[in-house]
Amino acid sequence: KNKLKPSVHLSRAFGYRELGMYDQSFLELEEIQGDEKWSFEVLEAKYLACKGAKKWEHAEAYSNGMRIYHPNRIDGWINQAECLCELHSAEKAIEALLLDEECFKHLI
Repeated sequence: KNKLKPSVHLSRAFGYRELGMYDQSFLELEEIQGDEKWSFEVLEAKYLACKGAKKWEHAEAYSNGMRIYHPNRIDGWINQAECLCELHSAEKAIEALLLDEECFKHLI
């Protein structure tokens, strides 16, 4: 089996996502292995595929990955808050942001 560059998988995954084919998008991203699978672009693409499919528990897991592996970017916290809002309530999302404020307030 030919090993494609992560950028090819990301491009294909984007195309599937644009067509509303979220499962196919996610499967394409699962082909990315090694350290690349923890890159911000891959985690974000997985998050967006799960969000599109309204699989909020999974989306929340990938937003958490963004927070852990890329703490210098605010996206993970914002995306996690969106998931918590969908899964629980706006209050839960705000609570989580306030709890972690020290981690990301320097990014704002």
